[in-house]
Amino acid sequence: MRRWAWLFLAMACVSVVLFVLQSRRASPVADADPVPSAASSASPAKKRLSVRVLSQGQPFAGARVQLFDAEHLQLLATVTSNVAGEAMFEGLEAARVLAVVEHPELERRSTSLELIAGRTDISMDLARGVTLRGVVSDENGASVADVVVAAVSADGKRKRTVKTDARGAYVVAMLSPGSFRVEVTTGRHLPYVSSGIELSRAGTTTTHDVRLAPGRVLAGRVVDQAGKPLPGVSVGSSDPGSGATNTDADGRFELLGMGEAPVNLFASHPGFAATHERGVRPGARGVELRLLPEASVRGRVVWPKNVHELLISVCHHDVHFDKEVCLARVQLRHPDVDYVMSGLPAGRFDVVAEGDGIVTQRVVTNLSSGVVTELTPIQLATP
Repeated sequence: MRRWAWLFLAMACVSVVLFVLQSRRASPVADADPVPSAASSASPAKKRLSVRVLSQGQPFAGARVQLFDAEHLQLLATVTSNVAGEAMFEGLEAARVLAVVEHPELERRSTSLELIAGRTDISMDLARGVTLRGVVSDENGASVADVVVAAVSADGKRKRTVKTDARGAYVVAMLSPGSFRVEVTTGRHLPYVSSGIELSRAGTTTTHDVRLAPGRVLAGRVVDQAGKPLPGVSVGSSDPGSGATNTDADGRFELLGMGEAPVNLFASHPGFAATHERGVRPGARGVELRLLPEASVRGRVVWPKNVHELLISVCHHDVHFDKEVCLARVQLRHPDVDYVMSGLPAGRFDVVAEGDGIVTQRVVTNLSSGVVTELTPIQLATP
């Protein structure tokens, strides 16, 4: 009897255990957090780039390494190389980048590359540049500040420009070895051009001081048709060293830094016809330029619709150069038909209408100061 009781009790325990297990499988746990899938938890793979900067095979510290998106040239990051010459960029997404390395003692270098998943390592071995320095002074030995100094290679393909500081000093760094010339133009002195300067050894500094020579002065005044002084007139010359200036309240001007050769003077001001005086010798101080009211020409063109662009010019034969010189031009595009050209001097001119696919037409007209000349419509046709 006792054996049957124990057997019955064991069967009852097994039934209870089976019932509990089945209940747990049938009813999900309501407050359990969902398990994220691999697809939802994945984030875009970040990339790393290590740029090792070398010079003559040795690590170079302190170089600035800039990283750009190669497609849009957008700056991504800037890192300075450490004592091991390494500049590390992390967390990158752009697939194609441009790395640019700069340092005053090195030649500037750049390279583009495709980033791969994980880490990309590159090395850039930069040659040491040559430094050219000096002081710019005038004929009295005084320093000349804030002027442009250009170092130009012998073939003219490489040019670096800097400005002198308050002491007249200039420094042009990161030049490639080779033959260079130094050019200085101040607008107050004769233009300076050195003979060839040999920058032969990388990593060295070459000194070249510049002593400027005084240029000649050309002075005068600009007046209107009644002889009244005109302030604010732009005056320039064909001399490359003189630059340009504006007349003062009394219509007076001075052009400095001129050579000995005769020059052409030019003067222009809104509302007046531009004028020029040929063969003026530097050193003169009583030059007078007279501006007259501008002449204008206005007209209309009738032209074929299949011609998309048209050029209208006002030209005349210049006896000095023995060729046709055009003083004004305007370009028309369909459906434009009207044109106006101002700022012209008085005289006899050809109004020329030309374009691809049409017959060129010329209309001779006389222009008068202060007058707008109306032309009859120009009829254009295809050949």
